Amino acid sequence: MVKRAVNGDMHRAGADEAIVLWSDLYEVDRAEKERQRREAIDQVFSERLMVVLSIVLIPVLLVPLLGNLPQSLLGSFDIIESGIVIIFVLEYVFKTWAAEDRRAFARNPWHLLDLFIVIASLAGPAVNAVFGPSLSKTSVAVFLRLLRLPAAVSLGGRTVKRRKEADAERKAEKVEELAPEARFLDMGGEPGEKEWVIASFPPNVEGGRKWTHISNISIKNLKELGSMAGVPSILLEGKVHDRAYPSADTIGGIPSVFLRIPEVYHDPSQKRFWFVDWRGVLILDTEKGLISISRKEIPTVLEVPTDAHKQGIGLDSASVVLILIQRSVSMVEDMIMAAEMEQVRIESIPVGRQPRIALSVTYNFKKEIAQARAWLRHTHGMLKDLVDNEMGLKGWDKSDDDMARSLLDRVDYLVEAADGVMEAFSDAIDFYLNNTSFQMSRVMKVIAVLTALTVIPTVVGGLMGMNLIGNPWPVTLVQMVTLVAAVMAFTGWIYLRLGWLRS
Repeated sequence: MVKRAVNGDMHRAGADEAIVLWSDLYEVDRAEKERQRREAIDQVFSERLMVVLSIVLIPVLLVPLLGNLPQSLLGSFDIIESGIVIIFVLEYVFKTWAAEDRRAFARNPWHLLDLFIVIASLAGPAVNAVFGPSLSKTSVAVFLRLLRLPAAVSLGGRTVKRRKEADAERKAEKVEELAPEARFLDMGGEPGEKEWVIASFPPNVEGGRKWTHISNISIKNLKELGSMAGVPSILLEGKVHDRAYPSADTIGGIPSVFLRIPEVYHDPSQKRFWFVDWRGVLILDTEKGLISISRKEIPTVLEVPTDAHKQGIGLDSASVVLILIQRSVSMVEDMIMAAEMEQVRIESIPVGRQPRIALSVTYNFKKEIAQARAWLRHTHGMLKDLVDNEMGLKGWDKSDDDMARSLLDRVDYLVEAADGVMEAFSDAIDFYLNNTSFQMSRVMKVIAVLTALTVIPTVVGGLMGMNLIGNPWPVTLVQMVTLVAAVMAFTGWIYLRLGWLRS
């Protein structure tokens, strides 16, 4: 069975854990600037550039040693060599300066090699600078020149290896098609903490009221799964889809509920953005037992038995569906509350002091809350169908009906809260853009005023020339400068009174 880490290094916000969103906005903005700085340095001193320079440096080092060349050609080689050495030095200095942990960066074996390359590249010019051109033909100079040759080769090899490692990491990050993973759970007996048991696929589970959960399902598995559940695979194909909306209906006469479970993730290393991965799960209430199907792993589904044990609820079809909805609604509620708090924080910062990342933060919240609002509207309709008992889920009783109605009221409130948050985010984005446009208009006014002021001496200089001596006008240079300055001052006074130069 193929295993992989869910979402790489992303951290999932658990059920009892608050959604970690933004520690401090200015700290986040500082970290974002540092990240952009590192990316800019990596783009300037790219691996491709360093490979090309290494290839160019090899003949530049070797050709002068093969025979007597014209002094002009040797001078050109020295210039090329000096330029490449300067780039080597700048690459090491800038990447060390921009590193997150400079000590760890310096101790890295690859970066120790970089340091050796820099020292070897500077050794020759340093000796020549101390001892002068007389050393240029000695064995010491030849040794120093040859010392830079393995440095260039090592740089090229290091760069190629780094690129291969990066390619391998990118390939490892690609999502593989995982083998289906099946589990089953005995739902009979008194309420209590129950454990999942790994099953084969298709699950071979006999006897009793069982809950079978199958994740990593693919289209090619639906035929086997449909025969096990007694449902045509063509009907399942349209339902097992992460982008479908929550709904409750029947498939081939079998009560079914499709849910979208929000899994909230954030990156602990950057804490710039959080995102919600909406994962679909189809629940079939068959005569043989409860069957849930998902195209991805959903940790929330596997935590349902623990939640039922904490609440003292027995496991049946109705309680499983309602607990999943309850967990999802609670997560969406936490998202909306966190978004409201963050919006208040952003609004409390004066516009002129807001960090650059403020707009990205606001847009990220608006995007995620917009998806949550659509989810709430569809979940409201699904809960209404469950309350009306149109599906006939097994085990549905008065307590389940009360829980569903309570969830319905919470969803109604959260829809209104989400609408308010979305409106606040839209207003914040409009205000940010309008304020930016206003600031740009102020800058353009200043540029226009400066342009108008510089036109005056330009016109006067064009008409009268650069030298007043010999002109028919009886004016001196001091008088003309005074006149031009006075006209410029009066023009500036007009713009000031019109408000163009006011803050």
